Amino acid sequence: MSNIRLLKSILKANGRSFVVLPYLLLLLTCAWIPSLAKPSTEAVSPKIHEEILLKDEYKIIKVDKNGGTFYGVVNHKNKEIIPVEFKRIHPISSSHLLVTNIHDKIALYNTRGTKLTAFEFDVISSFDGAFYKVEKNGKKGLINKSGIAVIPASYKEIYIKSSAIQVQPFPIWKILSGENEIIQQLEYDEVKPIGEHKFLVVAGNQAGIIDEHKNFISPVVERSFSSFKDNLSVFKLQDKSGVVQDDGKVILQPLYDSIFIAGKHLLAMKRNKGDNWTMFDLKGDSITRIPYQNIKKPQEGYFPIKRNGSWGFINEKGEEIIPNQYDTVESFIDSMAKAKYVGSSGVIDKEGVWVIRPWKDQIEDTPNNVFFFKHGTISGLIIPGNQEIYQTEHEFVQLNSGFLVKDDNGKFGLISHKGKKLLPIAYDFISGLQEDSIYIFRKDSKYGIITKNGKILVKPQNNFQELYPLSEGYMGVKINDKYGFVDMNGALRIANRYEGIGDYKNGMAPIKLLGKWGYIDKIERLIVQPYYDKAFNFSDGMAIVMKNKKYGLVSRTGKEELPLLYDTIVKTPSKKYMIYKDNQAGLVNEKGSMLISPKYDQITDLNNGYVIIERNGKFGLVTVQGVNTIPLIYETLIYDEINDLYLVPQKQEEKRFSLDGALLN
Repeated sequence: MSNIRLLKSILKANGRSFVVLPYLLLLLTCAWIPSLAKPSTEAVSPKIHEEILLKDEYKIIKVDKNGGTFYGVVNHKNKEIIPVEFKRIHPISSSHLLVTNIHDKIALYNTRGTKLTAFEFDVISSFDGAFYKVEKNGKKGLINKSGIAVIPASYKEIYIKSSAIQVQPFPIWKILSGENEIIQQLEYDEVKPIGEHKFLVVAGNQAGIIDEHKNFISPVVERSFSSFKDNLSVFKLQDKSGVVQDDGKVILQPLYDSIFIAGKHLLAMKRNKGDNWTMFDLKGDSITRIPYQNIKKPQEGYFPIKRNGSWGFINEKGEEIIPNQYDTVESFIDSMAKAKYVGSSGVIDKEGVWVIRPWKDQIEDTPNNVFFFKHGTISGLIIPGNQEIYQTEHEFVQLNSGFLVKDDNGKFGLISHKGKKLLPIAYDFISGLQEDSIYIFRKDSKYGIITKNGKILVKPQNNFQELYPLSEGYMGVKINDKYGFVDMNGALRIANRYEGIGDYKNGMAPIKLLGKWGYIDKIERLIVQPYYDKAFNFSDGMAIVMKNKKYGLVSRTGKEELPLLYDTIVKTPSKKYMIYKDNQAGLVNEKGSMLISPKYDQITDLNNGYVIIERNGKFGLVTVQGVNTIPLIYETLIYDEINDLYLVPQKQEEKRFSLDGALLN
């Protein structure tokens, strides 16, 4: 029957014009298709089938309403059997439809409009004739043609083998206490702790955040959560970025091409005929009133912004406080920011006033509100108020405090951070500032010492062959081919009688005498007799020593706290010591007492009373006293610092089910 004939029939049957309008709108929207739709053997496709004739002359219709497009199904009498309120409707077979709601969840319907499953699936696809494969949050299962679950959506993969259903489970992640008590078990490819009793989980290519009850509290998206920073993470959905809290609350919907977390603000960009940036607060409310070409992360509460090709600044409220009039700007440091205007560089304050006018080719920050500049062939130092405190045509090198000036012959001079000339350009070497007090310099193999204020303490007219960095007020020195120590004034405090020396640390220094190493204190008492082949600097009251290629530990009293039995000793951040013997690792405490004898391939001290151990590719946990708690059987072991728990994955064997879902093994 044609549309016109059907319309005439409706008019004749009703006899009143006002009842025609709903049918007329329906007919204008829909068209009959003369043949049955071919069943789909694939998962839901983003392509919309707008008008499709189904079995028994049921058809999918499309209606534009309320500013959107919605789909439904009517029968041959144009009676609505699936409401026109869904985002997509797609035939998966001649007798079944996939219906997608506005939340992008899919349910299975038959062509008579009967709903067979809840709206809970992300994908439904044909599977071996009698079943449909379903996917939910990255996990797969099977339903039959009546929509009844045969295999729950809990597995990594499903396939038919030898007239049975074979499933591949996810690994079981056990969440354990340090004493091996099972707190929780999760089945995913990956599990990562991100907050108090919250985990980022990955199944297949899907990732989301779950709570302690295993419920998803965030969107489930394609493996695209960034690391959490200040309880926030950027995630992606269909190539668009959003922001989510670690409690799962979505702060910004995934509508943006780029997002940066900037302290208490979010900077988000949409690409539409160029980049359009907006600043949001942590509630997701827009702060800026207009889009910008760029917004950079702030310093001192000022955000650099670009509009109409020029740069300026906005404050934390989104107010433009320095107009966009500069070629480029950099972030504020000590209430000043570098800016370029009409090709020249200068410095502005927080009012936008030039404190160094823009006429330099290059401006760089240095400490103490002093700026290095370069203009043509001239380099120098300038301070706010446009006062040049030093200039030169030579190369400028910044030190930890002060500057070196280097001429074309490789000679150095020294300039203080205030621009004061401390040493002329005449020296072969000048050190950085030592212990915030002195510089060491050298000329023609002669050493000198100068204070940071320019006072010469030691002129380069001495017999120092070598002079070493200052450590605890003493400098190692070589005189007449023997080593000793001098103070900052160049006075010999420890006689040059030794064959080698180290640095003073903890009031002790290694010395070499008669081919062996020992230790002296600051009044040259021999605390550890010269006995060792190597002696390292003291740290926290202990020193590593070596004899006959075996290492041990000595204390400041000279006592050998750990015997020389080990191939290597390495100090840990927790001030304990990793010891290695025959490629096996162990642990001793900060006093050299044995905690764990060397019997593992590797150990990791967690500094919480427990140590992760590894042997033959398997991981476990022991106390610092060496008592086993979590057995050494896992392929990895992750320490959750947030909750003080441990995560271990364990593979599961494949399972077999009958075609009606009964477990076979």
